[in-house]
Amino acid sequence: MKLAAFRTVSLVAFAVAASGCGREEVVEVYAPGDVEFRWNTAFNESDDGLTAVIPLDVLVFDEVTGAPLADVAVIWSSDGAAFADADGLRAADDRCDACVWDAWRDTFVEVLPGALALPFAARTDADGLSRVHIVVDRVEPFPGGGFLPIRVDITAAGRVRSLDLFPR
Repeated sequence: MKLAAFRTVSLVAFAVAASGCGREEVVEVYAPGDVEFRWNTAFNESDDGLTAVIPLDVLVFDEVTGAPLADVAVIWSSDGAAFADADGLRAADDRCDACVWDAWRDTFVEVLPGALALPFAARTDADGLSRVHIVVDRVEPFPGGGFLPIRVDITAAGRVRSLDLFPR
C-alpha cells in the first residue's frame, strides 16, 4: 500500500512540474541590432518638417519555452528621438497641416495630434511584438563631419536592451 501511495504522489508531482504550474516566466527581449537611416545636413533643423520615421519591432518572449508573451509593458526611450505607434502616423500628401517629410521612406507622413511621446509606453500584442515608429527630427553633428548616433533604450519586465540609430 505504501508503494502505491508513493507512486501516486510522484506522478502528481511530476505532472504539476511538467505543466509549468508554479514556474515563473523568464522574460527575454529580442531587439534588432543597430539601425542605419538616411540623413543629410539639409534635414538637420528642429521642427523644419524634415524627419526620419523608422519602424521598429521588439519581441518579448519566455526564455525557457520560447513562447511569445502578450500584454507586457514596454517602455521606449531616447535622448534624440520621439516615438509613436502606427495609429499616430499615416501616409499623406503634402497638403496636410501636420505633415512631415519622412527621409526614411522618401514620402510625406501625417503626424496626428498627441501621437509623439518620450518616453513611449506600449504593450506587446498576442504575438509578443511591440512596434513603434521612431521619429528623428534632428541629429547632433559629429565634430569634423557626420553625425553622432542616437541611443534607443527598450525596457520590458525589468530587462533593458539598447540599440543605436546611425544617420548616414
